[in-house]
Amino acid sequence: MPKKVDFAFSIGLGFVAFFLYLSTLAPTLLFADGGEFQFVPYLLGISHPTGYPLYLLLGWFWSHLLPWGDVAFRMNLLSALWGGITVGLLYLVGLLVLAQTKLEPLYLRQGVAGLATLAFAASRTFWSQAIIAEVYTFNTLFVALTLLLLLIWAQKGDKRSLYLFAFTYGLSLTHHRTMALLAPAYLLFIWLIDSRPLRQRRWALSLLLLILLPQLLYLYIPLRAPATPFIHLSLAPGRELVLYENSLRGFLKHVLGQAYGSRLGLYGTWQELLGGAFHFLERQFLLPGILLGLLGLFRLLKTRKVFLLLLLSYVSIFAFCLLHFRGDIKVFFIPTYLIFALWIALGAGTLVEGARWGLKQKRLDLLLHGAALLFLASLPLALLMRNYRGVDRSHDLRARQFWEALLAEPIPKGAILVSNDRNEMMPLWYLQQIDGVRPDLLGLFPLIVPEEGYANIGRLLDSVFGLGRPLYLIKDMPGLEIKYDLQGVNSLVELLSPAVSGEPDYPRNLLLGEALELVGYDQEPHSPRPGEELRVTLYWCPRWGLESVYSSYLHLVSKEGQAIAQSDHQPGGIYYPTPLWKEGEIIRDEHTLTIPSTAPLASYRLLAGIYAQEPLGEGLTIGMVGVKRDILTSPGEMEHPLGINLGRRITLLGYDLQRHEGEVILTFYWRARQEMGEDYTVFLHLLDGEEIVGQADSQPQDGDYPTSIWDESEVVIDEHHLATGELPPGEYDLWVGIYLLETMERLPVIDAQGEKIGERVNLGTVQTE
Repeated sequence: MPKKVDFAFSIGLGFVAFFLYLSTLAPTLLFADGGEFQFVPYLLGISHPTGYPLYLLLGWFWSHLLPWGDVAFRMNLLSALWGGITVGLLYLVGLLVLAQTKLEPLYLRQGVAGLATLAFAASRTFWSQAIIAEVYTFNTLFVALTLLLLLIWAQKGDKRSLYLFAFTYGLSLTHHRTMALLAPAYLLFIWLIDSRPLRQRRWALSLLLLILLPQLLYLYIPLRAPATPFIHLSLAPGRELVLYENSLRGFLKHVLGQAYGSRLGLYGTWQELLGGAFHFLERQFLLPGILLGLLGLFRLLKTRKVFLLLLLSYVSIFAFCLLHFRGDIKVFFIPTYLIFALWIALGAGTLVEGARWGLKQKRLDLLLHGAALLFLASLPLALLMRNYRGVDRSHDLRARQFWEALLAEPIPKGAILVSNDRNEMMPLWYLQQIDGVRPDLLGLFPLIVPEEGYANIGRLLDSVFGLGRPLYLIKDMPGLEIKYDLQGVNSLVELLSPAVSGEPDYPRNLLLGEALELVGYDQEPHSPRPGEELRVTLYWCPRWGLESVYSSYLHLVSKEGQAIAQSDHQPGGIYYPTPLWKEGEIIRDEHTLTIPSTAPLASYRLLAGIYAQEPLGEGLTIGMVGVKRDILTSPGEMEHPLGINLGRRITLLGYDLQRHEGEVILTFYWRARQEMGEDYTVFLHLLDGEEIVGQADSQPQDGDYPTSIWDESEVVIDEHHLATGELPPGEYDLWVGIYLLETMERLPVIDAQGEKIGERVNLGTVQTE
């Protein structure tokens, strides 16, 4: 059992760690969960699942008791206090583990336990959590304390120690539910030491009652819910967000953390996950520390019961972390680092113990042990030097400065401020709840409630746009312009209107694979010149959810199939990529093509599509673009002037007619009355009475100059050939008209009043011989 001097060492090590954490402590307001845990305890409010009632109650007492600094600083300081206590407890746990392995003499156990404890105190992740308002140092304190109480009971064998362990373990479950992962290891250890507490009903029931009794602290949640001001957020008259449902169903969902259950899974291959875990461990203890820990684990095999206790505890938490390997997973590994520090102590002791080299003189033995311990002291020193600069938060004023500067701007009363990241919004809530700054503002973020309308930034904006409240993004979020028209206002970005309103200039309704539809596109200018930019806006509509993150492309392709200009990018950027697109919504995707200055004057295809690792379907030819310098606006002299309008799109100014052996050559002079997105086809008919005896259909200039690239008021000279060589001699009526191939609908011939007078134009008769 630890001696009085050991308790003194324990307190001393705890103070060393506490002052280390104090010197690097965050001085004030924080982003992320730290920001939440800085104001919720002070108000006796409700935090995110799983509730943390013990932490909130102790935090309330601490934040109101302490007279120094702002509330944020006080809660940061509480983590440093938990961190120092944890370090002191770890030293005592290390002594008991080392005693189980018969490591002698006592000063050697004390030395290596102290060095391993300091190494853990300076480990990067634990240190980083001991200087901010967070729950993980308190959770690690419970890991160390429950291990200590179990080992004390194993030494003493008395009921009181076991009862104290059971009550402490029950308290730990009111703080962080990952403590439940240690239950199998703890139960097995108790069974191996003395199975009676588990076999004897009265004893077992007493232990179970002591574990369950602290769970009454969870009643804090429904009792404090009505007094928590921020769990009901008013969006508009008659509409509010309820962050916690104060019912049995809502209570169980909150306490059990059901929102987190779906996050478990394999997020990578086993090699990737284990490699990541090893990288995290190396950042805590360096490679020499890892080697010492493995040596200690090997030495621990001699004490089967303690070996199983520590190994099973380690494996339980480690396995959970592998199935939760995302987001803030680094902090969940902290209990495994504490256990690994115990193995480091044992490995260091084994190494120093072997430094006797057969010498039996006590003074030489002491000298060699001391030298070896001094050498091993380089590990915590190396960790201190490596981590200090990267961990230090003593000058971290970012959250306070960011929000104080933002709130100093002239934000309209009642505005909604939106971020894609909950972490960024917590300081605003702190300033509103603790300092009373701009309580009229509403700060929102995705997943604020587990509803489809708030599942991501796009759904959130859709849910709150149109409430009659000014709506701002708290930062620039490139990509959201595919959903909304945005305007920068100082450091904010205001949402003005939906990005898509009305029909595209060029409707298309083309399917790309089966999952995505190209509704249409806009184009500006209609006819770019060489060296100019061509701006094309594609309008996509997902038919169902897209799983991959896709990029879109737009190519300008010549008649020979060569791309002379192209644009590729990820529509929506990182803030609204394709997997977040909602089924049925219209997405605006803007591309800019630069026409080469050397590009030939011709018509080109616009080819559009999307791809990830592989393209989604075949590329779509969505339209034609004419690269021009100037357009013809006057037809000059015509053999047969007409001036006949075909619909409101094209005027047949006139034509020339030439007869050659076996054919008639007609040169039409068309004028575009407006720009059009369709490619029309010209038809020529020779009629013998009512019977069509000759026909020729083709797009203008044999398809090289389709109507979709005609500019308003442009005159197009268009030559067509009609074969007559096989017709009997005689006189035939010649007709011309224009139709859309996809629908076979003809442009009507209209009079000056716009009334339809036919579907084709009579050009007189043609005599064949």
